[in-house]
Amino acid sequence: MQVKQSIYSLQAYRAIAASLVVVFHAADIIRIKLDSHVFGDLLLFGFSGVPMFFVLSGFIIFYIHAQDIDRPSRLGRYLYKRFVRIYPLYWFILLLLLPRYLGRISNSNYLLENITLLRLTKFDKIIDVSWTLSYEIFFYIIFLSLILHRGLGILGIFICACLSSYSLITGYFLEIPYIISTITSIDYGTLNNLIHIASDPINFLFLMGVISSAIYFRIAHHYSTKDSLGVIALVVGISIFISVAIVYNIYGYTIMSSRHYYLLWGLASMFLMIAPASVHVESFFKDSRTLMFLGNASYSLYLVHLIIQKLMMDSLVIQSMNPYLIFFLLISISVILGVGVYLLIERPLLERFNHLSKNNRTRNK
Repeated sequence: MQVKQSIYSLQAYRAIAASLVVVFHAADIIRIKLDSHVFGDLLLFGFSGVPMFFVLSGFIIFYIHAQDIDRPSRLGRYLYKRFVRIYPLYWFILLLLLPRYLGRISNSNYLLENITLLRLTKFDKIIDVSWTLSYEIFFYIIFLSLILHRGLGILGIFICACLSSYSLITGYFLEIPYIISTITSIDYGTLNNLIHIASDPINFLFLMGVISSAIYFRIAHHYSTKDSLGVIALVVGISIFISVAIVYNIYGYTIMSSRHYYLLWGLASMFLMIAPASVHVESFFKDSRTLMFLGNASYSLYLVHLIIQKLMMDSLVIQSMNPYLIFFLLISISVILGVGVYLLIERPLLERFNHLSKNNRTRNK
């Protein structure tokens, strides 16, 4: 499998996923702070943007790095790309927020976890949405094992799949940490959190992304009916997505847990990821400059939007306004400032790191 081109639809999906999460948090924070339900809580299904992000991540990693599997010499390139994608902007925002949280840093693991994004404790995160990045880093580590040795990576995926399946079916995590901690000196709390993240059904979303990436490549490069298959995948994906949203808004968690909703929206996202096999789907998204731009800015927007919304909701002036006006302000201002972070901070950081990477490659030739 060889990467031959950019997929513009993925940028559009990034924009859509980020927008869903922004809308969800705006509606949710108004519900919590003011006990007001804008649009009757219709928009609370916006947390569906999170599973879409996870599936998208699995798709992209496999699409970009499939040729690196079982080639340890490519490990440095892989680590550099993953580091640049996540940490520089995250650390910049974390550094700005750190003074507000100094009084809460009573445990060294708390600070270490927030810096590394490894899940070592159960403390609240300084950047609320960074809990999702912990799963992202875990997936990067699993894929790293595939690069080191295909067999090792497959074994890791199999173990995680078994643990996650048990958790999904029973609703409980295996007490492996307790067993290990009783016969070793490893701290139970840290081990417990590491096992829990490895056992979370959320990890299936990344696998869904990997599978959809392989299917996309097969259809796009080997099927003459790729246009019709891509359009069908888009229609099926949208239909599943909307159907699950309707079920959630009617029944909530009375019939399914959040993890079950995540996986159903993950299934919908799988079909959406296959849709770009159609040149018509690709050209439609490619021509949307707004979606392309917001897709580029999606990481900045994702990291800072809830911070901005919480700061706004602390204002008594804001709280005295009509809930629908507050909803509009929370979304519009968080998007504007999120885009500003992308233009002024993230994009220059990425350009700087890309420049350093090119210089290193030139010197090594």
